[in-house]
Amino acid sequence: MVFTKKSLRFLSSVLAVVLILPLFVLVPLTVHADSVVDISINVTRKYTETAKLLDAINEQRANNQLPKLEMDVDLMELAMKHSAELSVHIGNNNLDGTSIFTGSKGIQKIFIAHGQLINKNSFIASISDSIMLSSLKSVGIGYVMGMGNINYITVLTSMNAANEVDPSVLNQANAKYDQKTRCMTGYLQDITLSPAGGNDIEVGSEWPVNFVVSNQQYGSGTAYVTGDTFLTTTNSAVMKIINPNKIVAVKEGQVTISMHFSSFPSISASATYRVVPGVSNDFVVSPIPAQNYTGRPVTPSVTVKNTSGVILKSGIDYTLTYSNNINVGTATVVVKGMGSYTGRTLTVNFQIVESVNAFTITVSANKTDMVLGESNTILATVTNGKTPIKYKFDYAVTGSSSYTTIQSESTSNKAVFKPTDIGSFTVRVTAKDSDGKTAVGNVKINVRTPLKCTVNLSPSSIYLGNSVNINSTTSGGVAPYTYQISVKKPGSSGYTVISSNSTSGICSYKPTSSGSYEFRITVTDSKGAT
Repeated sequence: MVFTKKSLRFLSSVLAVVLILPLFVLVPLTVHADSVVDISINVTRKYTETAKLLDAINEQRANNQLPKLEMDVDLMELAMKHSAELSVHIGNNNLDGTSIFTGSKGIQKIFIAHGQLINKNSFIASISDSIMLSSLKSVGIGYVMGMGNINYITVLTSMNAANEVDPSVLNQANAKYDQKTRCMTGYLQDITLSPAGGNDIEVGSEWPVNFVVSNQQYGSGTAYVTGDTFLTTTNSAVMKIINPNKIVAVKEGQVTISMHFSSFPSISASATYRVVPGVSNDFVVSPIPAQNYTGRPVTPSVTVKNTSGVILKSGIDYTLTYSNNINVGTATVVVKGMGSYTGRTLTVNFQIVESVNAFTITVSANKTDMVLGESNTILATVTNGKTPIKYKFDYAVTGSSSYTTIQSESTSNKAVFKPTDIGSFTVRVTAKDSDGKTAVGNVKINVRTPLKCTVNLSPSSIYLGNSVNINSTTSGGVAPYTYQISVKKPGSSGYTVISSNSTSGICSYKPTSSGSYEFRITVTDSKGAT
């Protein structure tokens, strides 16, 4: 990483904290003159803990009537890198005060404190001379877990305004990070195949080869050497070198692998490995035949074989997880390898079908479209159930899962549905036979308000030769409406139609003789109700 002059001007002080022991300890700076090589180490950047430490620092500053510090992008990145480097070597400064790893100047002093349980307020109090200065405006905090799962903290402060970090960065979860840095050659101890499963390597497998780096105080961890390394093998027929950092096991046997530095011929490390026959973790699942619907979860047996044809055992070699395995249709079972077959997973589908002798139910209603206030008979018909069979009737607004009981469980396959509101309803019937098998059916019913027609004659009394206006208004039912208007003349026993199949309930009539006339309006809605 290259830091510009803009970045370097921020470095007014550095505070580094290593969390190991119960008490705070100040460790004096140690200077080493060893040769240095480029490496990469895996660390975890703890952004959440970084944000908590920033909050704790600002809380203490507020208690001292000091303005809060803002997190600076460049300072935080440099602090994160510095904390990662601390996991390789605690005393990492040259005599002139520059870091041999970051190469950054301007570091005035490094405080190294370690404690497994550290009280934030006690820690901040211990560094208050540097962190409670009124002239400070920005800060960079690096909180990482490095090699050996040890936590390291670096705090950098500046009197310049911050190029603030996006809040989303500090809100993210812990992040794995491949930190490129440098390491003294004296800390390169050994090599390892990573990830290693002991010293036995299976034929056909490929492995990266890496140095193990020893920290000055806190043990060792694996680092990826990025410098001018090369590998040698005592038997290329057993283990072949692919590139300067990777090998492949070719055939059974024993072999020693060594890693060397071109620039430092005296630095090398070796390890001996045994190449053993590979064991395939692959397996196959036999097709699952169609299964009969039962109304309950269907979990057919599954035959699983390895590539040699050996039948594997459930619970030892694999686990089964079923889904969508109740209703008619496509069900799924996931076969997940375990033990020697860890890492292998297969998904297999099978069909659930209606059996010829399946217990089924059909639900019907006397009316599927009815008027509020009417009663409706619901009938359930089952096949293939073992008697006695019990039925439960309930209903819900269509689309809702909240059902209201119409008739509790009984042997009667009929029930009367009399809704108290209009709308679309689903009537559900659950039948259970004496073997415990269950069948569920339903029917949808639409409930509407009754038709209501109001008629007005204008005028209600006329002289012969004039006309009367007939005006009808309709509500309820389901529009549109059609009208038939009839009149009963004086001395007549029947009605004469004067307007038929009209979409309007309005017409006029001119009597041909004096007397009393009676008018009748018949309204029919779109559902046929009158």
